[in-house]
Amino acid sequence: GVESVLNWSASPAPPKFSYFAPFTNQSTASISGTVEPGATVKLTLNGSDQQTLGDKNGVFNFSLTLNDGENTLSAVAVDPAGNVSKKTNDYTITLDTKNPSLSISSPSDGSSFFGSNQILVTIQGTTDPGCQIDINSRLVSVSDTGNFEYSATMNSGTNTYAIKSTDQAGNTSEKNITLNFTP
Repeated sequence: GVESVLNWSASPAPPKFSYFAPFTNQSTASISGTVEPGATVKLTLNGSDQQTLGDKNGVFNFSLTLNDGENTLSAVAVDPAGNVSKKTNDYTITLDTKNPSLSISSPSDGSSFFGSNQILVTIQGTTDPGCQIDINSRLVSVSDTGNFEYSATMNSGTNTYAIKSTDQAGNTSEKNITLNFTP
């Protein structure tokens, strides 16, 4: 049948990117993937093109310089005969180098608490939506608006809470509060 006829002018398959993080705090990103062996990968980043050749196993690598904010990339494969593949999907990498906001609304640093009815403290604050909050190495959930709260039972004396916010790109902000409890 017709299916057995090889079509030498067939376009190559589009390049396949290996996983890369959609958020980063590094201005240089390393992007790799696979393509038909011997094909050229033409990558478009923010509208400008660069190209590299897949190795004998079809593996390719790019080192990209990112702009602040959202960066858009896509690629096509070009085989030695000049046939061009379909374009990959558009992917975005967001370069974010700003530390997240972090504020503790209550209690205030250095507060003192007395008696068994004040042994439970609730730390409340806000950070940027999408961040992770960690208080003394415990993960605390953050609302869609960036609010969080954490309740802890204090020990007698000085209680220190290390509050850390980490955004999707890995930037962090930290605050410590020390509370005093007298049973």
